[in-house]
Amino acid sequence: MDKAGFIFPTIFVLYVAAVLFCCFVRFESLPEVGRSFLGIPADKAAHFLMFLPWPALFSLAFPGMLKKGVTGTIAAIFILGFVFAALTEAGQYFTTYREGDLKDLLADTIGLLAGSLVVPVIKSYSKRG
Repeated sequence: MDKAGFIFPTIFVLYVAAVLFCCFVRFESLPEVGRSFLGIPADKAAHFLMFLPWPALFSLAFPGMLKKGVTGTIAAIFILGFVFAALTEAGQYFTTYREGDLKDLLADTIGLLAGSLVVPVIKSYSKRG
């Protein structure tokens, strides 16, 4: 396995671990942050930003998927990201210190959709190499 074949999957695994950490750690000792960012609730902005990189990182980690049709690739990557986001929200619902929230899932989904716009760029770049 070459360096790129090892680096991107590793980055993706670290990214998934970071998202899980953010979704399930207790943040009681952190300072209070602003309640909104550009009029958007701060927690929803955080959820958007957490899931924005999913499609691009997934595409880089598993480039073999990009050799198939890009529309199907984007749909598959989006669906996998959505399932992951839904599972994190469901998991939070069953904790005593977090709560699952459909609005968080909506923010996750919007982040996934926005991030999916990058996948065709990755596909065209990977064709050149």
